[in-house]
Parts: sequence; structure tokens; C-alpha cells
Amino acid sequence: MKPQRPGEIVRVDYAGVGEAMRQDGVRKATAQRARDIATNANALARGMGINATITVREGTRNRSRGKGRPEAQVRAETTDVGERAHLLSLLEAAGRVK
Repeated sequence: MKPQRPGEIVRVDYAGVGEAMRQDGVRKATAQRARDIATNANALARGMGINATITVREGTRNRSRGKGRPEAQVRAETTDVGERAHLLSLLEAAGRVK
């Protein structure tokens, strides 16, 4: 929310932000973004000849009182030690890491 007048202070209730982050729409958007990144990373891995398993793990972050926020992690695994170095750059190119 932007201030309406110069010098106006806007206060945010972070309890409300947490509640908003636990909505189904956020969970769905988070999961979809992770699936898009995994799809891109799989295509990049295949194009570079890397034999990797790239998956998405959905869940809820551990927080007190069972009110964690949704998360979706893109995970990449390979048994070839030499290919592991390439996985981070692939995930970065696919949009996972900045």
C-alpha cells in the first residue's frame, strides 16, 4: 500500500501477511512456479547431456503453532560428481536461484 499523501506513514500488520500467505492461491502459485522452473531445468539438462533427476517437493515450512507458509522446492540430483557443478547453474538459468 502506497502512502496517499507526502509524509503519510503506512503500517502493515504482519499477522495479516502470514494469513494471506497461507491461502490456497499462494500455494497453487508457488507450486506452479516451481513446476515451471523444473520443466525449464529438465530441458536445459537434456540439452547439455546431463543425466539429472529434477523434481518438485511441495510442503509447508515448519513454524510454531503449525502455521507455516507453503513452499515448493525444485530439487536436482545426479550420481555423476562432475555433473553436480553444472546443476546449480542450470537451476539459476531456469529461474530458481538469483
